[in-house]
Amino acid sequence: YFKKPFKLLLNIINFEVNSNYYAYAKFENGYSIYSSKYSYTVWLDTSDSTKILGRMAYNLEKDNYEQENLISNTKYAKDINILEKELFNYFNIKIK
Repeated sequence: YFKKPFKLLLNIINFEVNSNYYAYAKFENGYSIYSSKYSYTVWLDTSDSTKILGRMAYNLEKDNYEQENLISNTKYAKDINILEKELFNYFNIKIK
């Protein structure tokens, strides 16, 4: 289980959302980006990769076990948008 060691590594390196240092992951039709503070994952339709099936965003500083999805929380909208742009750019994801 990699969350704790991965989060520890991010904290040691001192990643920040605005510093342009991120870690990326892909599993099946899910794409993720991690900073020291947040994780963001988007799930794409396997039959049409331009359609989003779901999104998850978590504040890793406050919610280490990723229990509270922040996607609908407007307080985090700016940070989520930054992460989404970085993620889509990194994996060359095009959404309709």
